[in-house]
Amino acid sequence: MTVNKDEIREKRIKNLKPFVKGDPRINRNGAPKRGQTWKETVKRITDLTREEAIEYFGASTTLGKQLRELPPNVPIKDAIVIISIIAYGRDPDARLFSALTDREEGKPNQPVEFTPSEKLLSRMKELGLTLDDIRQDSTALELFRLAGVDISGEKA
Repeated sequence: MTVNKDEIREKRIKNLKPFVKGDPRINRNGAPKRGQTWKETVKRITDLTREEAIEYFGASTTLGKQLRELPPNVPIKDAIVIISIIAYGRDPDARLFSALTDREEGKPNQPVEFTPSEKLLSRMKELGLTLDDIRQDSTALELFRLAGVDISGEKA
C-alpha cells in the first residue's frame, strides 16, 4: 500500500488549529527571565555561602539542617568540590576524575585525522584545487576547523 505525500500533507494541515485571540496556547510570558535559566540558577546557588544558603532555604527545613553540616563561610561551590574529591578518594571513579580534571585543566585536545572523501577530492579536482591550496586559505581552514576537521597537515 503506497501513501500519497499530498494525502499525508492534507491530513496534517487538516489537524492544525490556528491561534485565535485569547488562545491559551499562546506563550504570553516569552523566554524565561534572566536568573531563571539552569546555568544562572546553578551559579546563583553555588555562589552562596553556608549561612546564605541556610537563610535562603530556611534553617528549619531538611535542606537547611543538612547545610549546617558544612563549615561556616565556605561557598557551596567550594564544598561541592571538596566533597567530590573526598568521594573520589573513597571510591575512585574514572568519570569523576575526568570531570574534575576537565574543569581544572580543560578537556585535552582531540585532533581528528582527516582523509578526504572521493566526492570531496572529485569536486576539488573540478575546481582545480589541491589540499595545499585549501591549507593556504585561512577562511577554508577555519571552516574545516569549525567542522572538527584538521587539514593543516601537521601531526599532533
